[in-house]
Amino acid sequence: MRSLAPVFVLAAALLLAGCGPSENDIARMVDERINARWNPTPTPQPTATPQPTATPQPMADFREVYARSHGAVVMVQAPKEIGTGWLLEPGLIVTNQHVVRDNAAVTVWHGTGRHFTATVIATDAIVDVALLRYDAGLLDAVPSVPFERRQVDAAQIALPVLALGYSAQRPPGGGSPVDLPHANAGILSGFATVISLPSGSDVLNLVIDAPIDHGDSGGPVFDPDGVLVGMVRSTVISAGERQIGSSYAIPARELNDSLERLRRGESR
Repeated sequence: MRSLAPVFVLAAALLLAGCGPSENDIARMVDERINARWNPTPTPQPTATPQPTATPQPMADFREVYARSHGAVVMVQAPKEIGTGWLLEPGLIVTNQHVVRDNAAVTVWHGTGRHFTATVIATDAIVDVALLRYDAGLLDAVPSVPFERRQVDAAQIALPVLALGYSAQRPPGGGSPVDLPHANAGILSGFATVISLPSGSDVLNLVIDAPIDHGDSGGPVFDPDGVLVGMVRSTVISAGERQIGSSYAIPARELNDSLERLRRGESR
Protein backbone atom coordinates (compact mmCIF):
# COMPACT_ATOMS: atom_id res chain seq x y z
CA MET A 1 0.00 0.00 0.00
CA ARG A 2 1.31 3.42 -0.92
CA SER A 3 2.28 5.74 1.98
CA LEU A 4 0.28 8.91 2.75
CA ALA A 5 2.98 10.26 5.10
CA PRO A 6 3.97 13.26 2.94
CA VAL A 7 0.37 14.42 2.78
CA PHE A 8 -0.20 14.32 6.56
CA VAL A 9 3.23 15.86 7.31
CA LEU A 10 2.19 18.83 5.18
CA ALA A 11 -1.13 19.12 7.02
CA ALA A 12 0.56 18.94 10.47
CA ALA A 13 3.12 21.57 9.54
CA LEU A 14 0.45 24.03 8.48
CA LEU A 15 -1.55 23.52 11.71
CA LEU A 16 1.49 23.93 14.00
CA ALA A 17 2.46 27.15 12.27
CA GLY A 18 -0.84 28.65 13.33
CA CYS A 19 -1.12 30.64 10.17
CA GLY A 20 -2.12 30.28 6.59
CA PRO A 21 -5.11 28.22 5.45
CA SER A 22 -7.97 27.24 7.72
CA GLU A 23 -8.64 23.66 8.85
CA ASN A 24 -11.31 23.33 6.12
CA ASP A 25 -8.87 24.51 3.47
CA ILE A 26 -6.25 22.08 4.76
CA ALA A 27 -8.77 19.20 4.66
CA ARG A 28 -9.65 20.10 1.08
CA MET A 29 -5.97 20.21 0.11
CA VAL A 30 -5.38 16.79 1.71
CA ASP A 31 -8.34 15.34 -0.21
CA GLU A 32 -6.98 16.77 -3.45
CA ARG A 33 -3.52 15.29 -2.77
CA ILE A 34 -5.02 11.86 -1.99
CA ASN A 35 -7.18 11.92 -5.09
CA ALA A 36 -4.22 12.92 -7.22
CA ARG A 37 -2.20 9.95 -5.87
CA TRP A 38 -4.89 7.28 -6.07
CA ASN A 39 -7.06 8.54 -8.94
CA PRO A 40 -4.72 10.03 -11.52
CA THR A 41 -6.29 11.53 -14.63
CA PRO A 42 -6.20 8.85 -17.37
CA THR A 43 -4.12 9.56 -20.44
CA PRO A 44 -6.46 10.44 -23.33
CA GLN A 45 -6.61 7.72 -25.99
CA PRO A 46 -5.97 8.71 -29.57
CA THR A 47 -9.10 9.17 -31.68
CA ALA A 48 -9.52 6.47 -34.32
CA THR A 49 -8.94 7.65 -37.86
CA PRO A 50 -12.25 7.45 -39.78
CA GLN A 51 -12.15 4.75 -42.47
CA PRO A 52 -13.61 5.51 -45.90
CA THR A 53 -16.94 3.85 -46.63
CA ALA A 54 -16.83 1.32 -49.47
CA THR A 55 -18.49 2.60 -52.62
CA PRO A 56 -21.50 0.38 -53.44
CA GLN A 57 -20.91 -1.54 -56.66
CA PRO A 58 -23.87 -1.60 -59.07
CA MET A 59 -25.21 -5.01 -60.10
CA ALA A 60 -24.71 -5.79 -63.77
CA ASP A 61 -27.73 -4.78 -65.84
CA PHE A 62 -28.60 -7.75 -68.03
CA ARG A 63 -31.83 -6.40 -69.51
CA GLU A 64 -30.30 -5.70 -72.91
CA VAL A 65 -28.60 -9.11 -72.94
CA TYR A 66 -31.92 -10.79 -72.16
CA ALA A 67 -33.77 -8.81 -74.81
CA ARG A 68 -31.24 -9.86 -77.47
CA SER A 69 -30.99 -13.52 -76.52
CA HIS A 70 -34.25 -14.87 -75.06
CA GLY A 71 -35.76 -15.46 -78.51
CA ALA A 72 -33.09 -18.11 -79.16
CA VAL A 73 -33.90 -20.06 -75.97
CA VAL A 74 -36.42 -22.93 -76.00
CA MET A 75 -37.94 -25.52 -73.69
CA VAL A 76 -36.96 -29.11 -74.50
CA GLN A 77 -39.44 -31.79 -73.47
CA ALA A 78 -38.48 -35.46 -73.46
CA PRO A 79 -40.79 -38.23 -72.21
CA LYS A 80 -39.29 -38.14 -68.69
CA GLU A 81 -37.42 -34.85 -68.54
CA ILE A 82 -37.85 -31.11 -69.07
CA GLY A 83 -34.90 -28.89 -69.89
CA THR A 84 -33.76 -25.84 -71.80
CA GLY A 85 -32.00 -25.49 -75.14
CA TRP A 86 -30.66 -22.72 -77.33
CA LEU A 87 -30.19 -22.18 -81.05
CA LEU A 88 -26.70 -22.93 -82.22
CA GLU A 89 -27.74 -21.76 -85.68
CA PRO A 90 -30.97 -21.94 -87.68
CA GLY A 91 -31.93 -25.63 -87.73
CA LEU A 92 -29.73 -26.72 -84.76
CA ILE A 93 -30.42 -26.67 -81.02
CA VAL A 94 -28.01 -27.45 -78.17
CA THR A 95 -29.07 -28.92 -74.81
CA ASN A 96 -27.82 -31.40 -72.20
CA GLN A 97 -27.45 -35.10 -72.91
CA HIS A 98 -29.19 -35.90 -69.61
CA VAL A 99 -32.26 -34.02 -70.86
CA VAL A 100 -32.76 -36.09 -74.04
CA ARG A 101 -31.13 -39.30 -72.70
CA ASP A 102 -31.57 -42.11 -75.27
CA ASN A 103 -34.57 -40.61 -77.06
CA ALA A 104 -34.38 -40.21 -80.83
CA ALA A 105 -36.71 -37.20 -80.85
CA VAL A 106 -38.01 -34.58 -78.41
CA THR A 107 -40.59 -31.80 -78.39
CA VAL A 108 -39.40 -28.19 -78.52
CA TRP A 109 -41.49 -25.29 -77.21
CA HIS A 110 -40.83 -21.63 -78.03
CA GLY A 111 -42.02 -18.50 -76.25
CA THR A 112 -43.91 -17.42 -79.38
CA GLY A 113 -46.31 -20.31 -78.82
CA ARG A 114 -44.85 -22.60 -81.46
CA HIS A 115 -43.89 -26.17 -80.74
CA PHE A 116 -42.40 -28.83 -82.97
CA THR A 117 -40.41 -32.06 -83.00
CA ALA A 118 -36.62 -32.07 -83.12
CA THR A 119 -34.50 -35.12 -83.86
CA VAL A 120 -31.40 -35.98 -81.86
CA ILE A 121 -28.32 -35.92 -84.12
CA ALA A 122 -25.81 -37.13 -81.51
CA THR A 123 -25.06 -36.96 -77.78
CA ASP A 124 -21.95 -36.61 -75.61
CA ALA A 125 -22.54 -38.26 -72.23
CA ILE A 126 -19.07 -37.29 -70.95
CA VAL A 127 -19.41 -33.53 -71.36
CA ASP A 128 -23.25 -33.73 -71.15
CA VAL A 129 -24.15 -32.16 -74.50
CA ALA A 130 -26.76 -33.07 -77.12
CA LEU A 131 -27.29 -31.63 -80.60
CA LEU A 132 -30.79 -31.51 -82.09
CA ARG A 133 -32.02 -30.81 -85.62
CA TYR A 134 -35.29 -29.10 -86.49
CA ASP A 135 -36.86 -27.48 -89.55
CA ALA A 136 -35.34 -23.99 -89.55
CA GLY A 137 -38.47 -22.60 -91.19
CA LEU A 138 -40.48 -23.27 -88.03
CA LEU A 139 -38.85 -20.38 -86.17
CA ASP A 140 -38.31 -16.82 -87.27
CA ALA A 141 -34.70 -15.70 -87.64
CA VAL A 142 -33.15 -14.60 -84.34
CA PRO A 143 -30.66 -11.70 -84.83
CA SER A 144 -28.31 -12.82 -82.04
CA VAL A 145 -27.82 -16.34 -83.47
CA PRO A 146 -25.22 -17.71 -83.60
CA PHE A 147 -24.08 -16.58 -80.15
CA GLU A 148 -20.49 -15.47 -79.83
CA ARG A 149 -18.73 -17.87 -77.45
CA ARG A 150 -15.78 -17.12 -75.18
CA GLN A 151 -13.70 -19.15 -72.74
CA VAL A 152 -13.28 -17.72 -69.23
CA ASP A 153 -10.40 -18.41 -66.84
CA ALA A 154 -9.38 -17.67 -63.24
CA ALA A 155 -8.92 -13.98 -64.05
CA GLN A 156 -12.71 -13.75 -64.59
CA ILE A 157 -13.73 -15.17 -61.19
CA ALA A 158 -16.49 -12.93 -59.76
CA LEU A 159 -17.59 -12.03 -63.31
CA PRO A 160 -21.36 -11.36 -63.38
CA VAL A 161 -23.25 -13.99 -65.40
CA LEU A 162 -26.82 -14.50 -66.60
CA ALA A 163 -28.37 -17.97 -67.04
CA LEU A 164 -31.61 -18.41 -68.99
CA GLY A 165 -33.86 -21.40 -68.42
CA TYR A 166 -37.31 -22.89 -68.07
CA SER A 167 -37.30 -23.74 -64.36
CA ALA A 168 -40.56 -23.49 -62.43
CA GLN A 169 -42.58 -24.04 -65.61
CA ARG A 170 -44.69 -27.13 -66.09
CA PRO A 171 -44.79 -28.96 -69.40
CA PRO A 172 -47.45 -27.35 -71.60
CA GLY A 173 -50.68 -29.24 -71.96
CA GLY A 174 -53.23 -29.22 -74.73
CA GLY A 175 -50.97 -27.23 -77.05
CA SER A 176 -50.87 -24.18 -74.75
CA PRO A 177 -47.79 -21.96 -75.22
CA VAL A 178 -44.91 -21.67 -72.76
CA ASP A 179 -43.83 -18.42 -71.18
CA LEU A 180 -40.55 -16.64 -71.84
CA PRO A 181 -37.45 -18.22 -70.24
CA HIS A 182 -36.55 -17.09 -66.74
CA ALA A 183 -33.49 -14.91 -66.15
CA ASN A 184 -31.18 -15.98 -63.29
CA ALA A 185 -28.28 -13.65 -62.48
CA GLY A 186 -25.20 -14.40 -60.38
CA ILE A 187 -21.42 -14.52 -60.62
CA LEU A 188 -18.74 -16.94 -61.74
CA SER A 189 -17.67 -18.42 -58.39
CA GLY A 190 -14.83 -20.61 -59.65
CA PHE A 191 -14.04 -23.88 -61.41
CA ALA A 192 -14.43 -27.54 -60.48
CA THR A 193 -13.36 -30.86 -61.96
CA VAL A 194 -16.39 -33.14 -62.19
CA ILE A 195 -16.21 -36.91 -62.61
CA SER A 196 -18.55 -37.80 -65.46
CA LEU A 197 -20.41 -41.08 -64.98
CA PRO A 198 -20.36 -43.81 -66.12
CA SER A 199 -17.11 -43.12 -68.01
CA GLY A 200 -15.24 -41.82 -64.94
CA SER A 201 -13.68 -39.04 -67.04
CA ASP A 202 -12.68 -35.74 -65.41
CA VAL A 203 -14.48 -32.79 -66.96
CA LEU A 204 -13.83 -29.13 -66.12
CA ASN A 205 -16.97 -27.18 -65.15
CA LEU A 206 -17.71 -23.60 -64.22
CA VAL A 207 -19.18 -23.01 -60.76
CA ILE A 208 -21.79 -20.24 -60.75
CA ASP A 209 -24.05 -18.94 -57.98
CA ALA A 210 -26.99 -18.03 -60.22
CA PRO A 211 -30.13 -19.74 -58.83
CA ILE A 212 -30.48 -22.87 -60.98
CA ASP A 213 -33.41 -25.27 -60.64
CA HIS A 214 -34.90 -28.27 -62.39
CA GLY A 215 -35.77 -27.29 -65.96
CA ASP A 216 -32.79 -24.93 -66.40
CA SER A 217 -30.44 -27.70 -67.60
CA GLY A 218 -29.12 -26.88 -71.06
CA GLY A 219 -29.71 -23.14 -70.78
CA PRO A 220 -27.11 -20.63 -72.01
CA VAL A 221 -24.90 -18.66 -69.59
CA PHE A 222 -23.89 -15.15 -70.73
CA ASP A 223 -21.40 -12.56 -69.53
CA PRO A 224 -22.37 -8.84 -69.30
CA ASP A 225 -21.48 -8.37 -72.98
CA GLY A 226 -23.99 -11.03 -74.05
CA VAL A 227 -21.22 -13.48 -74.96
CA LEU A 228 -21.97 -17.13 -74.18
CA VAL A 229 -19.44 -18.43 -71.63
CA GLY A 230 -21.12 -21.71 -70.73
CA MET A 231 -24.20 -23.90 -70.63
CA VAL A 232 -26.06 -24.89 -67.46
CA ARG A 233 -25.39 -28.49 -66.46
CA SER A 234 -26.66 -29.18 -62.95
CA THR A 235 -26.81 -28.13 -59.34
CA VAL A 236 -23.95 -29.18 -57.03
CA ILE A 237 -24.57 -32.30 -54.91
CA SER A 238 -22.24 -32.98 -51.97
CA ALA A 239 -22.66 -35.87 -49.49
CA GLY A 240 -26.05 -36.53 -51.01
CA GLU A 241 -27.33 -33.00 -50.41
CA ARG A 242 -27.83 -30.13 -52.81
CA GLN A 243 -25.46 -27.21 -52.18
CA ILE A 244 -27.56 -24.06 -52.32
CA GLY A 245 -25.86 -21.25 -54.23
CA SER A 246 -23.57 -23.45 -56.34
CA SER A 247 -24.31 -24.86 -59.78
CA TYR A 248 -22.25 -26.34 -62.60
CA ALA A 249 -22.02 -25.05 -66.15
CA ILE A 250 -20.12 -26.47 -69.12
CA PRO A 251 -17.38 -24.02 -70.21
CA ALA A 252 -17.37 -22.68 -73.77
CA ARG A 253 -14.14 -24.50 -74.70
CA GLU A 254 -15.44 -27.94 -73.67
CA LEU A 255 -18.72 -27.11 -75.37
CA ASN A 256 -16.98 -26.18 -78.64
CA ASP A 257 -14.88 -29.37 -78.65
CA SER A 258 -17.96 -31.51 -78.04
CA LEU A 259 -20.01 -29.78 -80.75
CA GLU A 260 -17.36 -30.54 -83.38
CA ARG A 261 -17.92 -34.26 -82.78
CA LEU A 262 -21.69 -33.96 -82.55
CA ARG A 263 -21.91 -32.12 -85.87
CA ARG A 264 -20.26 -35.17 -87.42
CA GLY A 265 -22.89 -37.39 -85.81
CA GLU A 266 -20.39 -38.93 -83.37
CA SER A 267 -21.92 -39.92 -80.03
CA ARG A 268 -20.00 -41.13 -77.00
